[in-house]
Amino acid sequence: IKLRDYQKDVLKSYVDGRTIVCNSRQMGVTTLNKIFALWSILFNPMYVQIVTEPMNMHYEMIDSLITSYIKIPYYLQKGIIRINNHEIVCDDYSRITSHRAQLKTKDISLNNFVTIVDNAAWLHKPDLMDIERTLRHNGKVIITSTPNGFNNFYNIWSNSLDKNTYKFNPIKLMW
Repeated sequence: IKLRDYQKDVLKSYVDGRTIVCNSRQMGVTTLNKIFALWSILFNPMYVQIVTEPMNMHYEMIDSLITSYIKIPYYLQKGIIRINNHEIVCDDYSRITSHRAQLKTKDISLNNFVTIVDNAAWLHKPDLMDIERTLRHNGKVIITSTPNGFNNFYNIWSNSLDKNTYKFNPIKLMW
């Protein structure tokens, strides 16, 4: 994949782990989320949780990740313990899970947890307590979405512009 300069900048900000992206449609942000998730489990022992809302998007996300993983050169791949329509688990217990509109933080391990909330403005009721819990345990939280009115995504976005308590790095991607 040939990345554009703004996409490279977004991926670099993901490494810091407190990023909120307000983007236009068709900017490739969901693809960036998948790239970051794969990179995280391949080069770090990580638990990556992807939360998304549109009806079967979480199935499509895992399916796309599996397809991408298979295309990675063999010498970069880890052994796989389990692949199904909700998760990819590697032999070092790195994993990517995908859920529809619910955060699951019971499995948080210190410093090795990433939550990616994709299409956050479309979630009916994102659980901000779980986001706070992830941040308290030094986990990384990445929130991305196109705007969709005044909701929790809007609140986090507008507060991040003022360096709120979450201290998210706000990135605005416009056409």
